[in-house]
Amino acid sequence: MKKVGRNDPCSCGSGKKYKKCCYGKSDMIPDDVRLQFERQKAKQMQVEKQQGLGRSIISLEFKGYRMVAVGNRMYYSQKWKTFHDFLFEYIRSVFGKD
Repeated sequence: MKKVGRNDPCSCGSGKKYKKCCYGKSDMIPDDVRLQFERQKAKQMQVEKQQGLGRSIISLEFKGYRMVAVGNRMYYSQKWKTFHDFLFEYIRSVFGKD
C-alpha cells in the first residue's frame, strides 16, 4: 500500500488535502488488518457473552489431564474432558454431595 503524505490529495477523491479529509479515519486501514480486528472483537464478545465481564476461565488439557485454575489454586483430573465436567465436581466439593 502506497504511503500517503499529509499534504497529498486525498485518495478518496474529495479533492481536499489528505490531512483535512481522511487523515486519522479508519478508511485508510488495510482490509486484512480491519478483518483481523473484527475477528478479535467478535471472539471477545463471545467470551463476554459466555463468561460475563469477570476474569476469564483458565482451563486447558495437558497429557490427558484437564487443568483448571480457580482463584490461586490449580485443580486437575483425567476424568474431566470438558470444563463442565470439572464444574459439576467442583460444585459438589464446595457445597457437599447433598
